[in-house]
Amino acid sequence: MTHRVIAVVDKQKDVTAIWHVQTSPDAPSASGILSGAWLLGDGEVDPARHDDLTAGTHVIHTGSDGLELIHAAIKEQLAEYQAAAKAAKKKNPQLTLPRFDAPEPTDVGQLAEAYHGAPEGRLAWAYATAAAELVEAWHTIEAQRRSRKYLQEAFGATTRPLPVGG
Repeated sequence: MTHRVIAVVDKQKDVTAIWHVQTSPDAPSASGILSGAWLLGDGEVDPARHDDLTAGTHVIHTGSDGLELIHAAIKEQLAEYQAAAKAAKKKNPQLTLPRFDAPEPTDVGQLAEAYHGAPEGRLAWAYATAAAELVEAWHTIEAQRRSRKYLQEAFGATTRPLPVGG
């Protein structure tokens, strides 16, 4: 199971902004879930580094449905967890079901308004921040799932990678 980094890519006329989002529950807290940002273009980072910065990542392009696909995949996986929990409760009525909460969609435009940095990085940062919120919601769901032995038996004892959809 690989916890792939999400690379948010915002291709603009003269520059491409790339922002990395860590999805591993073991990512170092010192650097945070938003772990790197680059502006590729004239006077910035060499545009040839684009492939290096996105290699092995799950790429989300700004303006795409990448965030919605992750959100839908989380909700789909959550439904599987809830169905398994209900089936276990049916077999053993004394079980306490976990309270799973699906993440709410994030308003990327509202996030962009809160950005304070190089203007070329604004949209990539907003998408990366929204992705980070989905990652954090997923880790909360996984912690709740892993706290129930019957769900560990069904889905594993370790934190599963973020379902990225698509």
